[in-house]
Amino acid sequence: MEQVNETNSHDLLSDLKEAHTFEPATRWHRFANFVIDYIVVLGILLVLIVAFYTLSDATEELGTLELQILFAVLFVVYYGLMEGYVNGRTVGKMITKTRVVRHDEQPMSVSKALLRGVTRLVPFEPLTGFGSAPLHDKWTDTYVIKDN
Repeated sequence: MEQVNETNSHDLLSDLKEAHTFEPATRWHRFANFVIDYIVVLGILLVLIVAFYTLSDATEELGTLELQILFAVLFVVYYGLMEGYVNGRTVGKMITKTRVVRHDEQPMSVSKALLRGVTRLVPFEPLTGFGSAPLHDKWTDTYVIKDN
């Protein structure tokens, strides 16, 4: 019977067992993501408003409150669908070559992405992006990385 020398044996899966190291996105990447995605959501909102008035016989304008509610819902849905279904990416993240990942390295789920979107609605939350991690990352246990 042959004895295996354990000191010389090579674990073929050792490369796969090593922890992934991700490079965090810079504040400027994150800021660019925010600006680009904000413009995209405003564009979608504009298209919806034009379609609403074109296809309906509404004669009254939408009020400020209605527009704010529509924007908030659209904002959450945009982030939820994009980050949930497009591998943690939004249009802004595609342009800046970044993406959002969960701390446990599991793929982003739509529910987690929707929660990230909802937390963005907290007043003054965007200002937390200038610190180490924005509230929407802390509260959802996620972070934005460079997508090399």
